[in-house]
Amino acid sequence: MQLLRQRLSFLPWLLVCAVVIGTFLPMVLLSQSSRIDGGREPFTVLSLHWEVAFGESSPEKAEWVPFDEAAKAKLDNYEGTVLLQRPLPDLHWNNPYLYFSMMNRFEAFLDGESIYRFNMDGKLRYMSPTRMIHAASIPSDTPGRHLLIRAEWEKAGLLGHDLVMMGELDQILFISIVSELAFIVYSMLGTAAGVTGLVLFLRRRERIYGWFSLFCLASSWGLLLTCRTLQWFVPMSSAYHWGLLLTPLAIWACMGFYTNALNAGSFRYVKFAHYAMGFYSAAAILIAAAAPSIFHQWVGMGELFIALVGFGTVTYALARHAYGSRGETTRLEKRWLLRGYWTFTMGSIVSIIAFIFPLPLTRLMMEFPYLYRVVEGMLPNVFFLFLICTVMVIVVRVRQVHLESECNAAELLVKNRELEQFHRNLEKLVDTRTSELERANRTLAVTLREKAETLAEISVLEERNRIAYEMHDVVGHTLTAAIVQLEATRKLTDRQGGVPQEKLDLLDELVRKGLNDIRKTVRLMKSDEEQPLSLEASLRELIQYAEDTMEVKVESDISLPRELSLGKVTEGVLCHALQEGLTNGIRHGRSYRFRFRIACEENELRFCLSNDGEPYEQSTPGFGLSSMMERVELLGGSVSVRASAGADRLPAGCELVITIPLS
Repeated sequence: MQLLRQRLSFLPWLLVCAVVIGTFLPMVLLSQSSRIDGGREPFTVLSLHWEVAFGESSPEKAEWVPFDEAAKAKLDNYEGTVLLQRPLPDLHWNNPYLYFSMMNRFEAFLDGESIYRFNMDGKLRYMSPTRMIHAASIPSDTPGRHLLIRAEWEKAGLLGHDLVMMGELDQILFISIVSELAFIVYSMLGTAAGVTGLVLFLRRRERIYGWFSLFCLASSWGLLLTCRTLQWFVPMSSAYHWGLLLTPLAIWACMGFYTNALNAGSFRYVKFAHYAMGFYSAAAILIAAAAPSIFHQWVGMGELFIALVGFGTVTYALARHAYGSRGETTRLEKRWLLRGYWTFTMGSIVSIIAFIFPLPLTRLMMEFPYLYRVVEGMLPNVFFLFLICTVMVIVVRVRQVHLESECNAAELLVKNRELEQFHRNLEKLVDTRTSELERANRTLAVTLREKAETLAEISVLEERNRIAYEMHDVVGHTLTAAIVQLEATRKLTDRQGGVPQEKLDLLDELVRKGLNDIRKTVRLMKSDEEQPLSLEASLRELIQYAEDTMEVKVESDISLPRELSLGKVTEGVLCHALQEGLTNGIRHGRSYRFRFRIACEENELRFCLSNDGEPYEQSTPGFGLSSMMERVELLGGSVSVRASAGADRLPAGCELVITIPLS
């Protein structure tokens, strides 16, 4: 069923091809015998009654032979001077012209008088003699006049029968326009399609549009440069020569268009064909520039070679992928690719047969002029049909892109609506969160104010505690020493009946020192004093002061590195801890001997103070001991208070151990 549908869909295209090939050439609808003649003598092609001679001999001594098919065949490989002569026909024009073609170096004589000379010195190298027409004005009384042509032949074949034509200027211009109007119209349409493809390529950057644009432009301009009409308006001699290079470019672009549309560009044969086409194009450009005559001799065979390469590549790509589902090629694209392939193939075969067998076509022209004109216009019409197929491939692809764009646009519209709804929900959520943040901000403001008041109270309490610690540690230590001395003085007074003067002096010194300590503590509310001594010196001074004022003995072992830097706070905590330990040992433990050791052990500072007083009993720490523990814990250390072991390993006295990490 699907195959039947494909065959039925091919029938309308066959009808289109029949209409284009049968009616689209203006020369099919117009007859050469039109009102342009106006009763004048018709335009004449001088194809009969010619005589030819080969060699540089003078016309009088030349060996003249009829210019028949054998003589024409001899021109294919002949290089040298060729003489052609014949009498002019008995025709009458008001302003007659002779039109010469097929020759790149020649001179024409009428009754022995030179009437036209072209490139006899050979300086004009870049031209195409088969497309150039040379017009020479002659007298109106032509009957009986003798025409002689001296040409320098360069192994070029003689194509066609329009070597010399005769008529008025407007007649040949009319015939040129009528016969080549389809070429001009089709080239304009192809150029428009090529420009459109170029715009699509620049916008979308897809290779298929680039190949399409290159094919349309190269083939259209190549078709345009086959028209002889252009040289009547602009100089075209060099353009005709370089225009021959557009044919391989068009075939290469067509091959690239098909292989890209079928996604067959990665196969070895296709790559080899691209390399061969590139090599030929480069060689053609070099030969066309360096040796134009050689280029014109083998350009026909070269075009046949690249045409076969391009045809084989496209056939290979279609055979492998035309009915598959490879890549992004849609079924409709493949259908138009196949239509273009078969249309161009069949039209080219008909044109090649007509070119190879011209005599049957001539006889056909005499019997059926309309059919002859159809065959004659086959190639440009087939090009137009093939152009339609390639354009439809691009249209299908652009339409597919358009449909995808519409689908994407619909999806984007849905997404946009969802985004708008999300935006509205987000706005509501933002409003809700904003009101919540405002309430939280007001609550936070109240909390911050309460926190500031609390921090102020805590600061006052910390400052009070600091002063209390200082008074307890320093003043309490001094007053403890004074109490010890008072008890000693009382005992001496009872034994000796009087107070020794040195005891009174010592008590006076202790009381004064206590007063000074109280004043120093009060001054702490305004500023802190810098520690005047190092930690080791401060500890030794404190030990010496205790021995001098409290009648105790302290065995000390202080092993601190010189480079040790603990900071003011840590050093103050250690000094106050030693004061607290000595004071508590004297007041509560009734101790007279102390052992003190401080040293750095395994990244920590170890403080150990023991005495020989009464055994320590677990109880709630007092103010001084509690304050000391808090300070050490703030430094990341630990405090241990326990009974020490005596000589008989029984609990005796008290041992205070403090450890503070050094890092």
